[in-house]
Amino acid sequence: MYHLGRNTLLFFAICMTACGDTSVSDDINDRNDMGVVASAEELPPCTAENEGEPFFVKSEKLVRVCSDAKWFAIKNEDTEKKDSSNSEQGCYVSDKTADSLWVTCGSYSFSVPTSEANNSSSVVLDSEKIATSLEGVSGFTQKGPFLMGSEVNVIELKDGRTLDQTGDNFEAKIQSDDGQFKLNARMMMSQYLELHAKGYYRNEVSGKNSNAQLTLYALTDVMMRSGGVVNINLLTHLEYHRVVYLVKEKKMRVAAAKDTAEREIFNLLHIDSKDFFSSEDLNIVGSSEGDAALLAFSVMFQGDRDVSQLSELLTNVSTDMEKDGKWDNAKMRDSIADWAEKADATGRLDTIRANVESWGLSKMVPNFEKYIRSFWTKEYGLPTCDKASVDTLVAAAAKRLAGSTNRYICVDSAKVGYMWRRATDLEKDTHSWKSGTDGQIKNGDINTTVKYVYDSVLVQWREMTEAEGYYGFCNEALEADTSKNVNYNKVNKTGDGPYVVCENRQWVPHDTYYAETHFWENPAEEGTIRRGKFTTNVYVYEQNLGFWRVGWLLESDLEMACVSINEGKKIHKQPLYEGDDDAYYTCRYHTDGVKPQYANGINYYDEHYVETEYRWEKMDYTLANNTFDIVCEEEGKMIKGTVDDLYFVCDGGNWRYANSAEIVFCLNKDYYYSCTEATAGTLSVIVDSVFYCPSGYPYFQVTSIGPSDYPGQCGMENMGVIYYDLEKFPRFRNGWNDIVGTVGSDWICKQNGWHRTDIYDYTPETMRTHLDNHEPIENGYGTLRDSRDGAEYKTILMGDGHEWMAENLRYSDSNETVNLKGNSWCWNDEPSNCEIGGRLYSWYAAVDFNERWGAGAQSLIQDQHQGICPHGWHLPSVEEWDGIMGDDRTDCFKHTHLMAMGFGKDIYNYWNAASNNSGFSAIPVGYRNSEHEGYYYPGRVTGFWTTRTSSNVSAVATVLPCYSSNSTYEMAGSSWDINPALKSGLSVRCVKDYIPSGN
Repeated sequence: MYHLGRNTLLFFAICMTACGDTSVSDDINDRNDMGVVASAEELPPCTAENEGEPFFVKSEKLVRVCSDAKWFAIKNEDTEKKDSSNSEQGCYVSDKTADSLWVTCGSYSFSVPTSEANNSSSVVLDSEKIATSLEGVSGFTQKGPFLMGSEVNVIELKDGRTLDQTGDNFEAKIQSDDGQFKLNARMMMSQYLELHAKGYYRNEVSGKNSNAQLTLYALTDVMMRSGGVVNINLLTHLEYHRVVYLVKEKKMRVAAAKDTAEREIFNLLHIDSKDFFSSEDLNIVGSSEGDAALLAFSVMFQGDRDVSQLSELLTNVSTDMEKDGKWDNAKMRDSIADWAEKADATGRLDTIRANVESWGLSKMVPNFEKYIRSFWTKEYGLPTCDKASVDTLVAAAAKRLAGSTNRYICVDSAKVGYMWRRATDLEKDTHSWKSGTDGQIKNGDINTTVKYVYDSVLVQWREMTEAEGYYGFCNEALEADTSKNVNYNKVNKTGDGPYVVCENRQWVPHDTYYAETHFWENPAEEGTIRRGKFTTNVYVYEQNLGFWRVGWLLESDLEMACVSINEGKKIHKQPLYEGDDDAYYTCRYHTDGVKPQYANGINYYDEHYVETEYRWEKMDYTLANNTFDIVCEEEGKMIKGTVDDLYFVCDGGNWRYANSAEIVFCLNKDYYYSCTEATAGTLSVIVDSVFYCPSGYPYFQVTSIGPSDYPGQCGMENMGVIYYDLEKFPRFRNGWNDIVGTVGSDWICKQNGWHRTDIYDYTPETMRTHLDNHEPIENGYGTLRDSRDGAEYKTILMGDGHEWMAENLRYSDSNETVNLKGNSWCWNDEPSNCEIGGRLYSWYAAVDFNERWGAGAQSLIQDQHQGICPHGWHLPSVEEWDGIMGDDRTDCFKHTHLMAMGFGKDIYNYWNAASNNSGFSAIPVGYRNSEHEGYYYPGRVTGFWTTRTSSNVSAVATVLPCYSSNSTYEMAGSSWDINPALKSGLSVRCVKDYIPSGN
């Protein structure tokens, strides 16, 4: 336990202090390099260069050592005979004559006059005061590790005999939660120190921090501590009072007293500590056997005690052991053993290990468990557990445990080897029994009221459950018997389910659903319906679910499941008794899934209590009573009811009431068919006219298509074909009553029938044909070729004398024009639509500015601002739009000269008045709404960006057409104020650059 090598020079110097005449100083000069001076005044300055250098001072008969800029004296008073065979132990008396002693220190020997030797009892081998430049005093404070902020107080002691304090104290604080402290280096004049640690600590048993502060002591000889490392722990604390007593009262050396106290303390837990390091070396997160023993000490003394109870226990032990080294409190010792046994039996030791590992302070937690097991097994008087005693069952031999029903079994654990563990009730009650017959019952040997049953599948005895005592033994034969394998769970003999089911040789509590359905076939035929055994519930098998679901009340009453294969089926539920309801029901599909109306004994949130897509609906009695036996096969066919004077239409496979308009139409035309959703979009020749069946209307509407122009059926052979000017509408001028001729409307054949064309039904080629069919003959077109992408556009000379584009811009190169990124779109995000109606641009894209300019962009716009337009062309200003629109922007009919003809499918739309006299050919491409990021009003409206902003927050666009006051889509005037930051998408027309008038 001693560490003396680094202090050989000091021991050498100590031995010299016993020499009293000049021959000693001469001998020093002859035998070593130590300097000699006559008095202290002749000592050289103490600096860093001669740090640690010793000088013998003749006048003082002392050795002084240079340390920390001061010369410290080393004084010796005691001597001790040492075995000359072990020179590593320090200085010793190697020879003795009548008038002198020879003292050997390492390789040096010195003569000390007998007269001087007689002045002291012996030659001491460790100093009482030292001059040393320690780097510091440091270590770990542990119960579990003390937490950051805990205090460590270091107290200097005068010597190793009185252990009196010098009055010099040094304080340090723990700087991290691993419990480590460090006292900065400084000169200490004594090798004996007392340390006090106070603070909160990590409790390895609870896994939490302590709820109060704990104080632990340590007493140490720093001459024996390599690097000044001193750990403070339970062992240093428990030995403290015993060491002080042995030193002061029994005159023992500190080292010997500590050895004695440590052995006595470890013996409390039956631990042999002869090979352990000293108490200040031990660390509960270390890897040595001593570290493991210290952790075992810490765990058992902590137990489930709070800090005050732990402090009381430590005080009880340390004061009891102070004088005789024994702890006589048997009751407390027994309680620690009982706690350790219970912790071992209940798996708490694994939890404690996990707690220590979670600190992350070491790679491996030492095997503390073996010391805990060793303690409680010896306290319980259990014999040795080894290979020969494996599977032996014994009772505790300790007299106080004579009445305990606990038993212990010796096992060979793969984890820790041979060990005693507490036997289970099954083990201690049946340990000596032989095999029985399946279902045989016996009472336990120890717990004589407990019944055990032999399970031939497990090939062992097991405890008989309370359910088995009530319902009988559960085995394969009973499990296969569907008449007996389910019982009501009377008075909750097992679990909290309403039923118990024999499964895998045990009674298992289950809910109503399981008890009634778990024996049924799965999968079953789609729509199979069955009734429960214990309730009035019905259950339906749906293959898409993969299980029997809880059925509807109507499914029970009608005795038919409403599932996909029964969709559309009808049932007439006739009254069986007076007062019963006479009703018709049909099985229908619903998107708003609902859960069954009832289930006896099944929770509403049960997974089998599912929403259904099909359900029985009560039919309109009159409707069902008149059509129940008539099959609805021919779509749109109208019939007269079988009971009442009413008419009904076959619509989507079901009969519905015919409305008055349908009845009048059919009776007048003697044509007993009407429009349905399935026939929407069809054209039909009835008598001498062509009629149109529009979507959303339940009867035919007349069109202006003559029978001679009837295009026939819409089918695969003409799918997508456009018929130009098939239908003629009146064309208006200067008001709704001023008819100036007709305008043609195109029709197209789609999958769902005939439809008037929407603008995006066209392809670029068919759109060109449409416009050519309505091209004004008085104006000719020019051509613009965009050098950026090679695209060509028609141009037209307008009434303001300037050349305008007669088509919407399609330019889209966002690599070349970066402000286009994310700021231009094709209608409905379909690229082909840009070839029909051009691109839709945000205002910032139109003026070609980055959005970061915000409202300040207006100040950057000059006359004839190019923006997104081709070179030599510019984005029109509001004034330039005024030049081609006329004086009054609110007079909608004054704008029709800009609007292309043939788009008048909406009777409330000004496109019916379009003349396109200017050749401008504006087409209703719609727009993109920034707020909803959606596309709106194709075929009805179009808008064009101008260079102007309004109120510094909006951009101004020209809109065609303006709307009448009674329109759903009314807009004030012919311009919109649209916030440019919201990325609304409108069209762009460009004007060729020109020299302004007067320039």
